[in-house]
Amino acid sequence: MERILLIDGYNIYYQHFAKNAAKDKNGEPIGGFVGSINTIQQLAEKLKATKVIVVFDGVNAGFRRRNIFPGYKDKRGRKSRQLSLQLSDEQIVHLNNEDKQMYDLVETLQQLPVVLMTVPYYEADDVIAYLVKKYENDTTIIVSTDKDYLQLTENKNCYVYSPQKKILFDSKMVSEVYGLPIENFLYLRTVVGDSSDQLKGVKGLKQESLYHILPQITKEPIPSLEAFIHMIEELEDSKSKKQKQLKESKETVLLMYKLMKLTPDYISLTGSTIIDGLLKEQENKTFNKFRFLQFSNKNSLCNYMKPTYDIWARVFFFLNKQN
Repeated sequence: MERILLIDGYNIYYQHFAKNAAKDKNGEPIGGFVGSINTIQQLAEKLKATKVIVVFDGVNAGFRRRNIFPGYKDKRGRKSRQLSLQLSDEQIVHLNNEDKQMYDLVETLQQLPVVLMTVPYYEADDVIAYLVKKYENDTTIIVSTDKDYLQLTENKNCYVYSPQKKILFDSKMVSEVYGLPIENFLYLRTVVGDSSDQLKGVKGLKQESLYHILPQITKEPIPSLEAFIHMIEELEDSKSKKQKQLKESKETVLLMYKLMKLTPDYISLTGSTIIDGLLKEQENKTFNKFRFLQFSNKNSLCNYMKPTYDIWARVFFFLNKQN
């Protein structure tokens, strides 16, 4: 049985881009790049990975979801910083620091024995759901702060590691934290929504309100979406504004379910062919210790390799042998 690390590349990158204060020898920010590489190195070692797959959103990612809901991620914005390069006494080129760090991250990952993956029209979570199914007989550990991944722990071999909380979630942990069977976690999400993706769920309803109105959701697994909708429709008429709101929310719940459910069924034949091809193409990537050290000196990564380069790099020697 393999232990496969499935890393949501953009999720990890933007966590560090926003908070990591690392800088290169010229004083330019490199926290997104350096923090992401070190997170991958540390977790590959800590979680004893035998394979690492880093997944980024593809070109036109979220196409399916925007077709269903045009407002999906509509207002998500990110701060851009500028990097100035002095090419001569008179010529200065301004590069977007965010893009420059992402370029350095991808270029660095290409030299490591990890699989890089991006599939046109698909977000990382769609691809990762496919990979969890593909490797369902192996141990898969998803690395992301995105709560939607927790639904995938319904597969007994799937875990989600939150680098923010430093918690490794399995289905039992999800049930304990959220107070409901893992099979019902997605139904909870369809009601409370996800503000980071502009998915508002049922207006005014939070977890506590839902549990008060539908205590059944905390007790036994609900067998299907249809059964959950039926439970909502069968609610008694009430003076409670929140209960009335939930009772009238069928269309909202159905929409949220389509947007938030993670399943390999959403990956097309073309998409699955691309994924399988990328896995095959990169299965024999090698790791050259001296070449990588030279490269790391150029981009200041070596300054953030702790405690020494040899110790930092040993996990990649191990991954190299696995390939």
